[in-house]
Amino acid sequence: MIHDSKNRECKNRRHLYNNGKRKECGKCYKIKPYSEFYSKKDGLRSICKECNKLSVAMESFKNKSLIFTNIYNGKFDRKCSNCDIDISFLPTIDFHHQDRKLKQINWRNNRFKYWKEMMLIFEKERVVPLCRNCHSLQNAENFKDFKEIILKEDLFEYSAEKIHQIIDNYVKQRVNKYAKNFKFRVVEWVKKRFVIEKLYGSKCIGCGKINIYNNLPALEFHHITKADNINKLRWTKIKKYEIEEIINMLIRQNCVCLCSNCHTLIHSIQFRNVVDEILEINYSNKFKSFFKEILRNIYNFKLQRIDGKDPLRILFKQGEAWKKYILQIHKINLNEGTNMILPIKLMNNLEISKRHLKRVIDNLKKRDLIKIIKNGDKQFLRLTAKANNRINNILQDTQYARYLEQSLKKKI
Repeated sequence: MIHDSKNRECKNRRHLYNNGKRKECGKCYKIKPYSEFYSKKDGLRSICKECNKLSVAMESFKNKSLIFTNIYNGKFDRKCSNCDIDISFLPTIDFHHQDRKLKQINWRNNRFKYWKEMMLIFEKERVVPLCRNCHSLQNAENFKDFKEIILKEDLFEYSAEKIHQIIDNYVKQRVNKYAKNFKFRVVEWVKKRFVIEKLYGSKCIGCGKINIYNNLPALEFHHITKADNINKLRWTKIKKYEIEEIINMLIRQNCVCLCSNCHTLIHSIQFRNVVDEILEINYSNKFKSFFKEILRNIYNFKLQRIDGKDPLRILFKQGEAWKKYILQIHKINLNEGTNMILPIKLMNNLEISKRHLKRVIDNLKKRDLIKIIKNGDKQFLRLTAKANNRINNILQDTQYARYLEQSLKKKI
């Protein structure tokens, strides 16, 4: 039984229908089971969970819109302080502390307080409104510090070993301590860049405006279809996996890439229910139009062809560095048409120190893979018959053959 609230006077809540198992909501006047109501000390609340959520959303978004409109006497004209995102996209607006030392409160825990009180505190703490895309970039300190190497244009043209070496050298130049930890973080950003490039054409599928080059930190992954029986992936968890595994998970769970703004709007269910009551008609229509565009772009999207190669997977595993060394010697021999090389040429090719070179030579000698040939006052390195046999076997694997081919094309 559903009562038509428009054609009757609002009755006293004590007279609402209640048979001990089902009761009438005091707001929507629909009769629902007890499970659809939140409990309180002396029983159940008078309005259902759905109406309660709408009421909470209404209060929160009204407070946010009033602060956003009036903060610093309307200085930002109801727009993100860093871009042209306006109040039409209210759910995407965050309140950012420019000086973290001044931060005493946050919006999420105080969104139901009187808006003027909150606004005055925000002004005192030098808070500015930022859309979530701008906020993501603002807070990505590690990304900004290493942006140059993360977005290096030709990065994926190198071998995995070279990529790791390039990143390692770059990090060591930028930081004096904990270089290894910083390197891992940079590698995680590079993974994210590669996955979005390969699967999603480098950009947000919703708006198409945000891409890896103008705001990689803002790009996120959204599940197109809901499934209760899957453990939804989070980038904070999967970024430690190998690229192939990450890609397989994204495909298997039917994910698309969205910028933080589009992702927030897609999940802003309660805002969509109250938008006409929160915003003026022109802003409300703008929101609805943009939301439809996001949905259309998501459902029209088709995954690009996937290259199965993982650019960060190191070819030479722990304990197999000798393979790399004899292949490099073999490469120099092919380039120079000789069977003996000066040690310094191997050192330059590997970009290692003299001390490291000595360890490499000692290692290869112990394995009977090279011989030291003296010619006057100079010493040369020559591969043994055992090494040549090993090289022939190694090159049967297409990964190593490709590595050698790439090495011949460019100086490594």
